[in-house]
Amino acid sequence: MRVYDGYLYVAGVYQGDDPLVPEQAIWRNEITSSGGQLGENELYYDWSLGPYPNSDITTLTFSLDGDAFIGSSGAEVIVVLTPDGSIEPLYPGVLEPITYYLTWSDGIFIYCNRRSSVLEDKAILMINVLKEGAPYYGRQ
Repeated sequence: MRVYDGYLYVAGVYQGDDPLVPEQAIWRNEITSSGGQLGENELYYDWSLGPYPNSDITTLTFSLDGDAFIGSSGAEVIVVLTPDGSIEPLYPGVLEPITYYLTWSDGIFIYCNRRSSVLEDKAILMINVLKEGAPYYGRQ
């Protein structure tokens, strides 16, 4: 989950019976009050129809300019979804699976927690993405 630009974004897997709801996607709800009430649920991005359907979304964060940085369990472990709906891998073929969590530094870096069953492959990576992250609400 991530709050960005007046919306709560949630990446997840749908386990219901409605065939019109994507199995895996990013949904968003507008934050309609200062008390945290939410508007209607809307589909933001259908992961199952995108270029990485055989991977799972593991984490989500936003840059200041609205790009969604999505961590995944696939071969392309971090992908960037732009506000116009285009999606492409971040540094294709360079980063190794699995991205478990992404968070921004105070500058132009993302910290990536890389998960693995092999002890030597577990790591926290600091990745230069050449842009700043969106504010985290409540962060001092």
